[in-house]
Amino acid sequence: MHGNGIEKYETNNDGERCMSELTSLKYQLAVVTEYKNHIDKLLTETIKKNNDDKEQFKDIIENCIAMKQQAAICQVNINKMCKNLQNNSQFEDLQGACRSVKEKYDILIKGMENVKLPS
Repeated sequence: MHGNGIEKYETNNDGERCMSELTSLKYQLAVVTEYKNHIDKLLTETIKKNNDDKEQFKDIIENCIAMKQQAAICQVNINKMCKNLQNNSQFEDLQGACRSVKEKYDILIKGMENVKLPS
C-alpha cells in the first residue's frame, strides 16, 4: 500500500503543477492580449492622426495654389495699372505740350494783332 500512496502523491503533484502552469499561461495570455489591444489602439489612433494630417496638408496645398493663382492675377492687374499710369503720364505730357503750343499761339496772335500792316 505504501507504493500506492507515492503514486497518488506524484499524480496529485503532477496535477497541481499542471494547474499552476495553466494558470501561469492564462496570466501570460491575458498580459499579451492586453498589450496587443493597447498596440491596436495606438495603431488606430496613429492611422486617424495620419489621415487628419493628410487632409490638413491637402487643404494647405490647395490654399497655396489658390494664393499663387491670386498673386499671378494681381501681378497682371498691377502691370495693366502701370501701363495705364504710363499712358496717363504720356497724356498729361501731351496736354502740357498742347498748352504750351496754345500759349505760344495766343502770344503770336496777339503780336500779329498789334502789328500794323502798311496800307
